Amino acid sequence: MEVKTMGTLWKEAVIYAFQDFLRRMTAFLPSLLAMLCIVSVGAVLSWLTKVIVAFMLRKIGLDPWCDRHGLSSILRQGGIERPPSQLLGALLSWILFLCFLMIGINALQIPATSRLISDFFQYLPQLFAAVLILVVGWILANFLGQAALVGAVNANLESAPLLGRAVRWGVLILASSMALIHLGIARQVVVAMLSILLGGLVLALALAFGLGGKDLARKFLEARIGRERNRRKERGEGLLHL
Repeated sequence: MEVKTMGTLWKEAVIYAFQDFLRRMTAFLPSLLAMLCIVSVGAVLSWLTKVIVAFMLRKIGLDPWCDRHGLSSILRQGGIERPPSQLLGALLSWILFLCFLMIGINALQIPATSRLISDFFQYLPQLFAAVLILVVGWILANFLGQAALVGAVNANLESAPLLGRAVRWGVLILASSMALIHLGIARQVVVAMLSILLGGLVLALALAFGLGGKDLARKFLEARIGRERNRRKERGEGLLHL
């Protein structure tokens, strides 16, 4: 009976491990190449989609139409300088590339990734809706914040910058909360946090208007009481003449 030395056993273990690694890599290499090909094709098609869609939207006059209806102005006030045709082209491009990326990952034929891809495509509509909520919320936050700032400056309010920032952040917080609730992420925590924030904001505004408008309220009440006294005095003098 042949007795193997420690060196022989160690050599066989290393050789077996290396051979097993090469066998696994050889079996995995076609899937990896397939993934790289799919992702590469997806990147090229996504870029072509962005260029073609933006070109077609410009040809049908989307950008002038958005300019006439004020949509481009709203986007610029929201911090987005790119024309609507390029925005839609880029959006479709990223959606297409993301789909190709998921297909490429699925080509690896790994059980864990297959389950992940399935869950991702089921979750994808909610993700798109949440992103849309965030984008619209960002645009509205910048637009309403700027509008509040301009209105407060025209009204000669000293706290105009603070009011503009408060409106902007309020809309951003509301949009972020709506997106998280739509995604189902810590829904109860988000609702409780949003309720606390909105309650605190209402209380702060009430205190600010109450403290800041006390002089105006006093003058209003004094004028109201003065007019009431004058009417009573006039009625009393009329009765004396009778």
